[in-house]
Amino acid sequence: MEPNRKKIAAAWFYSQVYRDEQILPRENAPKEQIPEEIRAMRAIEQAPDSRCLSREEIFVRQGRLMAAYTDEYSYDRDVIRYFPTYQSFTDRELRGYFSWRSAWRRGEKNKTSLSFAFLYIYELLNQIGVTDPIDGYETLKAFAEAYGELDKKIRYYANQWLWDYVVYYGLDPVLLSGRSECRFDEQLNILITPEGRTAENILEAAMELSSYRLERSRLYAKDRDALADVTASVWQRMGEYYGKHRKQSLTDDFFGPITCRPIELFHSAVFLGRPEKRDKDYVVDSLRSYHCHLEKWSVRQPDTVTARSKKMGDLLRTIDSLLREELGYDSSVQAGLSTKWILQIIREEIAAYKQKKQKEEARQVHIDYSKLSGIRSDSVITREKLIVDEETEEEPQPEVETAGPASLEGFDLTEDEHRFLCCLLRGESVQWIREKGLMLSVLLDGINEKLFDVFGDTVLDDTPDVIEDYRDELKEILKL
Repeated sequence: MEPNRKKIAAAWFYSQVYRDEQILPRENAPKEQIPEEIRAMRAIEQAPDSRCLSREEIFVRQGRLMAAYTDEYSYDRDVIRYFPTYQSFTDRELRGYFSWRSAWRRGEKNKTSLSFAFLYIYELLNQIGVTDPIDGYETLKAFAEAYGELDKKIRYYANQWLWDYVVYYGLDPVLLSGRSECRFDEQLNILITPEGRTAENILEAAMELSSYRLERSRLYAKDRDALADVTASVWQRMGEYYGKHRKQSLTDDFFGPITCRPIELFHSAVFLGRPEKRDKDYVVDSLRSYHCHLEKWSVRQPDTVTARSKKMGDLLRTIDSLLREELGYDSSVQAGLSTKWILQIIREEIAAYKQKKQKEEARQVHIDYSKLSGIRSDSVITREKLIVDEETEEEPQPEVETAGPASLEGFDLTEDEHRFLCCLLRGESVQWIREKGLMLSVLLDGINEKLFDVFGDTVLDDTPDVIEDYRDELKEILKL
């Protein structure tokens, strides 16, 4: 009886409740017309031979077709696509993109979906909508600066792709002269060839490439000349020692040797390279150059993970510490090195500096006997001035402590990014990332992008781990 009741109930349901009904057309709902240009670009990706083309080649063909296209279509929905191309978007989303691009070209600087912003950058990288490479560079640079103010998420990638753009299209290296990489090469070159450089030049180069922030030191504020003189002398003597007793040079030990390695220009961008029949070379400066062979690029550059060297930091900290002792400072810092021959060089150069200063001061002492007759007449005035000075002398002001590390406030670390960074600094497990369904690469990129303006460098590597040079400063910032 039970099976029969189920069959009867099912028959009643399908006959009385569930019935096929015709879908009637909506009244007064005109069909949206797709512009002919968008139909034409769709035809490129739908053509039979498109299966033999790469995603990048289809993108460039469609982009050239739509380079001058304009639209006026209202589309205010957020669009999220990773590594977007025209194929990634629906027809409505495409019209929304082209409408935003048209407005941007007219000077209407409006924020849009991040995917639209990256698509526009990909167009410029592939010379879509520009007259020549220099026009493309100027347009890309202007967009990175203007849109970076609206959404700083594009800065990290745009900054690297601008560098790659100059190299790939062979533009004037002067366009790179203000970049941190060129500044690093410039300062490192001073340390590689210190002969003929001023003590101030060597000190500035050492400070800029050091993990120890000497500019925050009390000694730097009061006795900068002493620091410059001693640092320059110590560095040159250490270089001589390495030349006699070590197989590698001093700068190779502190910053790594100049190496050559393969490199992918426009990494993570949608970019279609041009076929190159001949080898290409591009020289940025004396320490950095690029070579292209059979469309494969390689770079020759200093082999260093970060611009700030811990070994240089330890050296400057030690010079700071020993100079404070010799000059009689109340406050002290802990020396970063304990190597005997280095400590001996530092102490010898400090002694030489003090002896030189004593000789300079002795040469400045002189007596002008022609003025002796005026001493008695001036004594009264001098005595009165001394009395006034004693009465009005103020209590000495306490020395101002040097500024601490920069704050992370205002860099919008998410709760997960903050927790992840703290776990790395404490050496704790990050298994919770997988349990929460988060992507490790997204966390790494997010933290590096947001802290790039603070450190001028990436602070996390792909291990993942905190780059050693920034570990102590990050711990102090996060109060760990």
